[in-house]
Amino acid sequence: RTVEELAAAEGGKLSIKATLSIAADLCAVLAVAHGLGVVHRDLKPANLFVTTDGALKVLDFGIARVRDEAGPRATQTGAVMGTPAFMAPEQAAGLVKDVGPPADIWAVGANIFNILTGHAVHEGQSAQYLAILAATTPARALATVLPDAPTELIGLVDRALAFDQGSRGESAAALRAAIDEIVATLTESATPI
Repeated sequence: RTVEELAAAEGGKLSIKATLSIAADLCAVLAVAHGLGVVHRDLKPANLFVTTDGALKVLDFGIARVRDEAGPRATQTGAVMGTPAFMAPEQAAGLVKDVGPPADIWAVGANIFNILTGHAVHEGQSAQYLAILAATTPARALATVLPDAPTELIGLVDRALAFDQGSRGESAAALRAAIDEIVATLTESATPI
């Protein structure tokens, strides 16, 4: 089932443990894709499938882009592609040449935020309005919606959702390592996850 369906079956959101497991697996997939120069550009719970044996499958690479094709001779339509609620600022602004791995890292943060809280990072009444917010307004902090979340988790999500690409972390592999560290810390401290 999709992660969207799994969350809906649990009242719209998943536990920290389930969410971080999905996010860690997503980062593993992205590390491989980014290593091949592929940026997904449309990561959302409806495109993440969990198999009956618990494996995560990332689907809908239909708008993925090979980074090398974005050179000065590549055709650029200027069209914004993706799902506004999960678009990084540079993607929502239509800055095609700036959409790289950090945009996917932002989307991982947006997915964690959504799966944990049942809310989007930005909320609005239309896709266009959400795209404008994403392009112009920093993401709200996870603590504004989930104040009781562990501090480490809040920091991780807020970093992934940084407005500035350079502040999101160095890679999907690094984000996965940070997720694994948070899971280990929460498990050792007996924090309910």
